[in-house]
Amino acid sequence: MAAKLRAAVDCRSPVTPVLLFILAFLSLGVMVRIAADSMDRNRIRRYVLDRGGAVRDIRWVLFGPGWYGDQNRIYEVGYYDADGNEHAAIVKTSALAGVYFTEDRITRHSKRAAPAPAEPPPPTPRGFPVLPVGQSASPTNDDELAALREENRRLREEIDRLRAARGD
Repeated sequence: MAAKLRAAVDCRSPVTPVLLFILAFLSLGVMVRIAADSMDRNRIRRYVLDRGGAVRDIRWVLFGPGWYGDQNRIYEVGYYDADGNEHAAIVKTSALAGVYFTEDRITRHSKRAAPAPAEPPPPTPRGFPVLPVGQSASPTNDDELAALREENRRLREEIDRLRAARGD
């Protein structure tokens, strides 16, 4: 029995160098993956922090959205943006590709209001201000309404002129 045991662990066996090579190769692969994961997490944290946010959590996803045929690693990231909104995002990254968000949605809006603009928006060439999304653009007095009607009349005439020149 002892002779069989000695033969099983004998390093001169032809199978042992192959097994050691395979074990070393697998160990190297695991170490490279751990190092890449650490660098990816730091890259994602830095990306969010540079934009005024804070990372809540980062989780590697082996088969995340868009994994097929992609060389980037995919992570689910929870973070807070500069306005305090909580986000859930799918992030792809690698050392050469940088960081990019393939899906990013707000899961909880911040209680604090968005900061007010420092100055009113500049007027457009026709004198009408460019308004932020969600802000009403309806006229507030008769002069504005008359100016809008005049602009609409002028634009309709321009369209008619262009159609006539084109032959419609």
